[in-house]
Order: sequence, then C-alpha cells, then structure tokens
Amino acid sequence: MSEEGKKKPGCNWVVILIVGLVGIPVLITIVAVLAAVAVPVYSVIQGRAARTKAIANAKQIHLALAQYAMDHDGAFPGGENDANAAYRQLFASKLVDESMFFVPGSAYHKTLPAGHTRPDGVIGEAPMFRKALEQGENHWAYVSGLNNESPGNLPIIADGFSQTPGVYSDDPMEKGGVWEREAAIIIRVDGSAKMEKPDAADFRIYEKRSGQKTDIFSVDYSIDSAQILNPK
Repeated sequence: MSEEGKKKPGCNWVVILIVGLVGIPVLITIVAVLAAVAVPVYSVIQGRAARTKAIANAKQIHLALAQYAMDHDGAFPGGENDANAAYRQLFASKLVDESMFFVPGSAYHKTLPAGHTRPDGVIGEAPMFRKALEQGENHWAYVSGLNNESPGNLPIIADGFSQTPGVYSDDPMEKGGVWEREAAIIIRVDGSAKMEKPDAADFRIYEKRSGQKTDIFSVDYSIDSAQILNPK
C-alpha cells in the first residue's frame, strides 16, 4: 500500500472530528430548542391531567351528596360556617375517604399542619367524625340549603373561592386561583360538571338568563350569599 493510501484513514478521522466539533454547538442548540418546546407542552399535559382528576373527585363528592340526600328525605347537608363542616356530614353516610377533597397545589391546603402535604385520612369516630376534613384538608366550596329537587342547573360544588365567596382570582397561588388562570370547576345539582370561565372584570362567573348577564352565585340565580361556604 502506498504512503498516500496509508494516510487516508487518518485524514478521514480528522475530517470526522472537525465535523463533529462544528456540529456539537448545533446539536446543543437543537436539544435546547426541543427542550424549550417540550417543557411547556409537558406542563400543559400535567395541568390537564390534574384538572381531569379534580373533576372526577368533585363528581365523587356529588355522588356522596346524592347518597346523603337519599338518607335524609332529599336534603343535602346543611351548613353555616364553612364547607368542611358541611362535607363532614357525608361521613355519616358511609363516606370513608378524604382524598377526593384534596387538589394538589390548592392554596387551601397551605394551612395543613406542619409536616403534612395532604389530608391525613383520619376521620374520627361516629357519629360526628370530628377528625374528618380538618383545617386545610378540603379544597372545595359548597352551596348549602339545596336538596335533590332543587333546579338541576344550580351550582352546588365549586373550586374554593377567594376570601369573597363567589369571586375567584387569576393568581393560582392564592385562594380562589383558577385553573391555568382561566377557568373554575363547577358541579351542578344535576351532577353535570363544567370548566367555567370567570369574567375578566370581576372574576365572577356569569350566565345568560333571559338575555341578561347573571352571576350564578347570586340571588338573581336563586343563590343567597349566605349559602356559599368556602373551605377552611
């Protein structure tokens, strides 16, 4: 083999090395671009999965309310102070699991005892179940004073509100922060579930009634403000 032929493999490796070195920054750029696209997409997928699970949990709470009503002449649990106390009554109707009241990331869970990141599963003893849904263990707001013969379109379960019942926030880190800064989960008396978008001006949820814009958590929608119970 000639000297020239012997040198070709070495030359090829040099070319490959040069091309490789030139290509590394390009490859890094491509990977960075793909990561920049993938991370937000993954975040959206995660958010939608969490929302889907939350809706499923809210529907489970509605089923528990329906079971309670069957045992109490059609009435849903009453309540005066907070949603936790109202929902606690469901444990007397064979409900044993607090997990459906938990929504990861909810500001209402920030008041859990130190060292706790979710409901502890301790519900206490019958008939009062005083340990169930203690402070910080519930995300869901509740509309009291309804029964299974109330109009099906009335809201009964909702994402917890801001400090003002019936009003949400666009900050997901605050109480009342809506999903993806856009919508809140609302469950109606008839069991239907929907993501509903608060008005951008005041973060209340409106619906058209007889051509008029009506707050669904107001007397104009047959809901008195005293009926709206926030989590605690």
